Amino acid sequence: LVIIIACFNLAGTIIILILDKKKEIQTMYSFGLSRKNIRNIFFQTGFIITLIAMTTGLLIASVIGLLQIDFGLVMASPTVPFPFIFSVENFVAVIVTVLGLGSLVSWIVSRQVK
Repeated sequence: LVIIIACFNLAGTIIILILDKKKEIQTMYSFGLSRKNIRNIFFQTGFIITLIAMTTGLLIASVIGLLQIDFGLVMASPTVPFPFIFSVENFVAVIVTVLGLGSLVSWIVSRQVK
């Protein structure tokens, strides 16, 4: 659910960028940039936004996970802290999923440049 909401936010952000930069897009087109190159600029912008958001999210989640392991912030019962285990597979799954969906959304929305 969170990833779906994030994808809609990313799509909205890129669409707003495209609408906001209409004059700049026309200028770039006048200078000889092809439509493909202009679309690639917006795709790369979406990918960079995805990359920064993913990195920030993983760092925050890691810090919270370490705090849970060390201090037991969330308790499963009054005496037992909720278990938390770092797993490389989970990190890889998150990275692949977020970059894949972020790239797909960025690519689809960047095609809206006319």
